[in-house]
Amino acid sequence: MGTRASIVIQDKHDTIFLYRGHDGYPSETLTDLQKTLDKYSQYLDDAVSIATWILWQQNQLSSTPDYELTSCCHGDEDYLYLIDSKTKKVQAYQTPRKDDWEIQNIANIIADCKKIEHE
Repeated sequence: MGTRASIVIQDKHDTIFLYRGHDGYPSETLTDLQKTLDKYSQYLDDAVSIATWILWQQNQLSSTPDYELTSCCHGDEDYLYLIDSKTKKVQAYQTPRKDDWEIQNIANIIADCKKIEHE
């Protein structure tokens, strides 16, 4: 079983969910996400554009994309990454893997998670 992760990108209009079914560790996922945000920041002004660039970048790097568009957090994730569309920064959390999350309520999910400190 892979190390799963959800990526949540929010702005004032939209919440976009991406899912990574393997290699969701911060050493892989956090690095991927922040590199993409830093490299393409001039083009990123909302949740949709950020999600599009993340998906596009991964399709360029791999014949089997690591990230996929989804509709919610599923509860089987080991990690959760929140992307702030204004600052273009990623917050990483280790999750308790709960199947009974209110899957659309990000504030409730974060309350159950341990924040991972990084630069």
